Amino acid sequence: MSILWVAILLFYLGASFCYFITLPFGIRFLIGYQSAHLKPMISVGKYVSFCAGFILAFGLVFELPLIVALLSYLRIVRASFFSQKRRYAILLIAILSAVLTPTPDVFNMALMGGPLYVLFEIGVLLARIIERNRKKKEVSSAGIS
Repeated sequence: MSILWVAILLFYLGASFCYFITLPFGIRFLIGYQSAHLKPMISVGKYVSFCAGFILAFGLVFELPLIVALLSYLRIVRASFFSQKRRYAILLIAILSAVLTPTPDVFNMALMGGPLYVLFEIGVLLARIIERNRKKKEVSSAGIS
């Protein structure tokens, strides 16, 4: 049951981070494209759809530590795998950040990529803790038999 609360908390953290930090920069950047001949025409429907999609993407992306921990718990991958493939994780995070952010600037990409990398490292740490606890449990159950 506590995993559900952690998942909800992470989703809301991601949504809040997007709403209060990333989204204002993205909207300001997109509106900044106006000129004497080009005026932004924003409809309410498109704006709400854009914001909702962006907030949902951040909320889901902030679930990364749970996904990494779940993969370790299910013995699909080990923490050492994530540590060895860190370069690829950084590349994947950069690509994901570029795709999910609405603007082509590096600043907004970094606003998503930075927290995503931190969340990845938290997930690796959780995977190590899960593996350490599993080993302790196996040693204690083998010693009792």
